[in-house]
Amino acid sequence: MRLKDKVALITGGGGDVAIAIAAKFIENGAKVVLTDLNEPLLHTSAQKINGGEALQTVIGNVCLLEDQQRAVDLAVSRYGRLDIMVPCAGVIRHLPIDEMSAEDWKWVVDINLTGVFLSCKAAVPVMKRQQAGRIVMISSVGGRTGRAKVGVNYAASKAG
Repeated sequence: MRLKDKVALITGGGGDVAIAIAAKFIENGAKVVLTDLNEPLLHTSAQKINGGEALQTVIGNVCLLEDQQRAVDLAVSRYGRLDIMVPCAGVIRHLPIDEMSAEDWKWVVDINLTGVFLSCKAAVPVMKRQQAGRIVMISSVGGRTGRAKVGVNYAASKAG
């Protein structure tokens, strides 16, 4: 019960990594707020985790500060604090650079990089008031090594 009475906010709640983190946090005593833009996927995640009162979900876009603020506010109103922020939302769109549109670039960078910034921006004021908190960043080897068929958008966002 290393995380007993800790409260975590995890973005990208529809993904396997976020599901595994949330389940492990709850198993270790934490309360979790899980957020994702995809409501059906978020609902499925909540069923897989089966966290009971220790799990709350909220629909939210990591690219919108107001959505991230709403998730932070839910954590604080429901559980009284926010101890851990895990900006886990991430996407991949691998295309050769000469085939990649500006929209392809922006979509990946907005979610993988700007989404992390906005999630942390919403969480940090609460953590500062509490004089405690942890932010757990998740990256990829794709941000450290170049390889064929890895989109430059993904590599740049994960290196960031």
